[in-house]
Amino acid sequence: MSAHFLQDLPCLFTAAQDPLKTGLTFSVLLPPDQVREAARLCRGKGYHLEDVTVSEVQEGTLVLYHYDHFDRPGRICCMALSADNSFDSIADIFPGADWHERECCDFFGTAFAGHPNLIPLLLPPDAQTPPLKKQDGNKVPLTTIFPWAQAPATLEEA
Repeated sequence: MSAHFLQDLPCLFTAAQDPLKTGLTFSVLLPPDQVREAARLCRGKGYHLEDVTVSEVQEGTLVLYHYDHFDRPGRICCMALSADNSFDSIADIFPGADWHERECCDFFGTAFAGHPNLIPLLLPPDAQTPPLKKQDGNKVPLTTIFPWAQAPATLEEA
């Protein structure tokens, strides 16, 4: 199944992927304010949410949303990059995102605005520092992980 419907969003970058190499058919890097619209489009096309995860890169916090389709496989990845580690929740669009977003909050301190229940999922409520948070010197550029994503020099350019 083609993911061309995402190309109509104001994407920073899009890339067709080789499923044999990446497990994906399509990837898109979105501004954070387009995450909910991408989720709505995916839902409307019959995709389900597989997972939500975080990767910290030099440019900021990268949240990855993996979607797939049961009838016609075509796994896609919608990514968004934020300098302030906050994104809008998609838990009202995909209820399964509830736990994924809570886990990202637990381990990376990522905030999901509009989440109905952003309480610790796995860590004790008094945990001080998100355990998977990286020091700045340990973060790699986005293009090291995703060579196809030639990221802007700063997020303000995005």
